[in-house]
Amino acid sequence: TKGQTIYSPDEFSGEVVKGVSVQEEDEVMVITSTGKTIKLNVSSVRQMGKGARGVRIVNIEPPDFVIGIDKIVQEQE
Repeated sequence: TKGQTIYSPDEFSGEVVKGVSVQEEDEVMVITSTGKTIKLNVSSVRQMGKGARGVRIVNIEPPDFVIGIDKIVQEQE
């Protein structure tokens, strides 16, 4: 099989920086090229269907761009 297309970048949406597997109770951090960091709960990001264009996580203006995203791992005591 040829698989399924899950994302088609365009001028509006841009490129994929990274895919991260998360659960609803997780937190992620987004980092931009100018050093802006945004920490958010995954539960605050609404789920969308396969044909959707995505959810805006952070408002940035060129020349700033997202350079990374990662799941925040809580240390266990």
